[in-house]
Amino acid sequence: MTNYAHNKRVVRKIIQSINPDVIHLQGAENPYYSITALQFLGKYPLVVNLQRMTLNFFRGYHKEAVKAVEIEKEILSKFKHFSVRTKKMKEDLLFFNPNAITHWVRYSIPEIVPKKVKKEYDMVYFAQICKTKGIEDTIDCLRILKSKFRKVTLCIIGSCNSTYKEYLLNMAEEKGVGDCILWKGFLLSLEEVHNEASKAKISVLPLSLIHI
Repeated sequence: MTNYAHNKRVVRKIIQSINPDVIHLQGAENPYYSITALQFLGKYPLVVNLQRMTLNFFRGYHKEAVKAVEIEKEILSKFKHFSVRTKKMKEDLLFFNPNAITHWVRYSIPEIVPKKVKKEYDMVYFAQICKTKGIEDTIDCLRILKSKFRKVTLCIIGSCNSTYKEYLLNMAEEKGVGDCILWKGFLLSLEEVHNEASKAKISVLPLSLIHI
């Protein structure tokens, strides 16, 4: 309703205090912070780092999802410089914005030592909880597994708006797997996520999916 006015003010104050040579926007798909970059268009050099594996914009029909897509498209079409890490990212971006200038980046990922903990879940999903990351498909897979093995559990870690979570809770109940899911919500540190995820036997890979 406020078009993230508070977020814009907070970020604007920070940027003005720093007066940076360049602004790096880490991803355009999360409106809570990405929309704050639009106010600096033409005022500071800005590089948008793409996080999506594919530029599939569909994230649902609720108002927050529609607004998020509008903001992401505006950022991808109006800004000039983008960093990418796969050929698919570059191809999708240039199809959407032919005038975009791309810069290649490589992430340095630290090695994580496996945790020796007691297994408490069959599967774990840890990511942003949204349709395009495959959470609905994961819940449906849980239904199939339960029909074959009767007892199966899924731990879900990540942030989710209340409206969509209510939708997922109802979906899980309708599919008969509501009692098979443990919702851990947003965990504050990587260490917490690692500890909780290590309790599962299988990790679900939450890639951005294309839904037709």
